Amino acid sequence: MNPRPSSSSLLLPALLAAVLAAMVVLAGCATSSAPGLPTGPDCSDQARFDLALAGEPVPPACAVAAPDEAYGLGAMIRENRETIRRARMQLRNLPPDSERAALRLRQQLIRAERDLPELEALARLEGWLPPAELPDAPPD
Repeated sequence: MNPRPSSSSLLLPALLAAVLAAMVVLAGCATSSAPGLPTGPDCSDQARFDLALAGEPVPPACAVAAPDEAYGLGAMIRENRETIRRARMQLRNLPPDSERAALRLRQQLIRAERDLPELEALARLEGWLPPAELPDAPPD
């Protein structure tokens, strides 16, 4: 007569296999800073924000569920800075008889200059931009 294995003796190998599989999966997800080992892209909020400021796309490995606040805020700051730069350049090069175009460009410039400090303040609150440089206080 063969003794039948108990259910507890069958459970232990299955449990060990599950724990081992979980450890392998988690080890594959962990990043290593050891030299010579490949690491994945930096997918932090700061990295995605910096990519947006530079006008670069987020790597597919770093895609997050919409909305991506870090990337979106960086993109809005970049767009406002670009609008300011472009509008100033176009206003300088505009012929004197282009009143309507000048008005449109000045309106774009005013909107972008109004919105940019607020967007940058949000990024500073998140720690994605360094603190603003303030002029030195006048001597007492």
